[in-house]
Amino acid sequence: MLENSNEPLLYLRFGIQRKKAFLKDIRQAYDGLVLPANILLYQYRSTPTVVLMCDKPFFVDPMSYLFGQPYEAFKTRVKKGSAFKPSFRRLLAGHGLAHESFLKVPYTALLSFLSEDDKNLHQFVDNALDFQSNRVGNTIRDADELVTAEQRAAIERMQFSPSLVIPPYFLYSENSPDKNLIWSLNAKILDYCAKGAAGRSVFPLVFVDRFDLGRTGLTAAVRQATDRSFPGYCLWIAGFDERFATREEAVALVETVKKLAAGGAQVVMLFGGFFSLLLKKFGLSCVSHGLAYSESRALEASASQTSGPAPVRYYVLELHRFLTLEDSLLVLRERPELLCSCPVCRRVLQGDPERVTLFSGQEELAEMHFLHTRQLERRMIANSSLDELVAQLEWARTLVLGIDKIMKPVSRDGQVAGERPILSLDYLKNWKEALAGR
Repeated sequence: MLENSNEPLLYLRFGIQRKKAFLKDIRQAYDGLVLPANILLYQYRSTPTVVLMCDKPFFVDPMSYLFGQPYEAFKTRVKKGSAFKPSFRRLLAGHGLAHESFLKVPYTALLSFLSEDDKNLHQFVDNALDFQSNRVGNTIRDADELVTAEQRAAIERMQFSPSLVIPPYFLYSENSPDKNLIWSLNAKILDYCAKGAAGRSVFPLVFVDRFDLGRTGLTAAVRQATDRSFPGYCLWIAGFDERFATREEAVALVETVKKLAAGGAQVVMLFGGFFSLLLKKFGLSCVSHGLAYSESRALEASASQTSGPAPVRYYVLELHRFLTLEDSLLVLRERPELLCSCPVCRRVLQGDPERVTLFSGQEELAEMHFLHTRQLERRMIANSSLDELVAQLEWARTLVLGIDKIMKPVSRDGQVAGERPILSLDYLKNWKEALAGR
C-alpha cells in the first residue's frame, strides 16, 4: 500500500539511466519511483540499482497494454527496418511469452492464446506479478559482491517490495474491433487477481482513451474494476492533457476518481500534473510523472522514435504548466512579476527575464526548479480546503489575465506567416468551474 499523507504523493517515472545520480541527489523532492517494465526487463542489471541508490518506495508498470495493439504499426524500430525493439522482446519474455511464437503472427494471436485456456492467462498474470514483486530485489542481491559495504548494509535493511502491483491490463476501448475480446480478458484477469490477491497490494489499472471521458465506456470500465473490491486502483487516461481539458472532461475525471476512491481505496494517476494533484480532495492518493515530462501520455508514445533528449522547458508556477524557453522569455518580458524566486531561479535568473534561456544548457537546474515548484503546489493542496483551492485558481486566472494576448511568430515553409497567442487560459477557467461544481 501507499503511505498515507496529507499531501498528494509524487512518484517519479524513471526513464533515463544517466538520471540515477540526480534522482538520488533530489530524493527529498518526491515520494517514490515508477519503473516501466520494458526498462526494468531490458536494462535488467542497471535499473534496479536506482531503487537502491535512492532508497525510495517503488512500483512497476507492467506495460502489458502493448500486447493489445497492432504490432507492425506500433512496435517496430523504424530506423532498423522491421525488427522489433529488444525491450519489447524482453517484455514478452517477462510475461512468460516466447517472442518466436507471437511476433511473426498478427497480434490477435496472442490475445486469442490468452483467451482460449485459463492456464495460459493465469501463467501470464503470475509472471507479470512475479517480476514486479521480485525482479528488483533478486537482481540487487545477486550483485551483492559488486556493491560497497555501505550499499550492502542498505541491501540488508531494505525489503525491495513494491508499494503495489498492477495486474496485466489492456485498453478499454469502445471503438476497437477487439473490444469484446479485450473486455473479456480484463475481466478474467481481475477475477483471477481478486481470488489470489491475499498478501499483495493489487491495484488494477483502469486504462481508457481521452475520448471515453464521461462516456459509458469509462463508466463500465470503472464498474468492472471496483466490483471486485481491491485496496486501490490506478488510472490512465491516454492522451489526456490537463492544459487542453474541457470543463466536461475535468468533471468526468473528478467523478471517476470519486468512484474509484469510494470505500477508502487508494487511487494512483499514472500520468498527471498539478490539476491531477488537486484530485487529492476527491480521494486521489498519488500522481506519477517524469522529471519535467510525461504529465500526459498518449497510447502511441512507446512507439515514438527519438533522436535525443526532450527540449528543456520552464515551469511557470502561476500558470501551473510548462512553457518552452522561447515562450517563457516572451511571457516574463511582459510579466516580470511571474519570475520565480526559488534558490535555483535566484541563481540562474538573478531577477532578469532575459536569462531564462540560460536553462537551455542547464537541464538539471530546470528540473530542480520544477520540483521545487511542484513541492510548493503539493503543500498548498495539503494545507487548503477545496473552496480555498478553487479561489486560488480564480486568483491565478486574474493574476495572469492578458497573457493569452502575448503573441509569437508562426513560421511556414521557413517564412514568418503571421502570429498566434502563446497560450490559452481556458484550462484555468475549466478546472476552476469543474472543481467548484463538485
